[in-house]
Amino acid sequence: MALMGIPIGHEDDPERTLLAALEIRHLSRTYSQRMKAEKNLSIALRIGVHMGLVVFDQVGSNQQMQYSVIGDAVNTAARMEQNARPDSILTTDAVYELTQHSFIFQKNDILLVKGKSKPIQTYEVLEAIKHEQRQRGFGLRTIPFIGREDPLAQLIL
Repeated sequence: MALMGIPIGHEDDPERTLLAALEIRHLSRTYSQRMKAEKNLSIALRIGVHMGLVVFDQVGSNQQMQYSVIGDAVNTAARMEQNARPDSILTTDAVYELTQHSFIFQKNDILLVKGKSKPIQTYEVLEAIKHEQRQRGFGLRTIPFIGREDPLAQLIL
């Protein structure tokens, strides 16, 4: 499990998460090709991504900090992983809504998952969109400001 936005949240954490997932998938594919050639073994990851509120606690020391997390978002991400096809990245509409201008998605099934009363629309992440400028689609969507309430209040005054 990988966590983004803990302990410090960023406005583009959903985007950073999908970029990390794409890189992990790329590395997995490269390793799988090598294992296939050397040992005739096939390896394929399933990656599930979701975002939401979690409860977390720090465990460890200053030299090695770890986090323990619980919550519905963790469970939903696990369900996305379980339902992903091998060698794919499956995400929810919550992540899709915030990142659709920066990635290419394939709309997938609506899933009924354990612990959820409503079905979830899922999307497969195919690749990142290469933007010519650093805009990356941010002008087309609302980005929540995290930890910047005071500077934002000064700008609005």
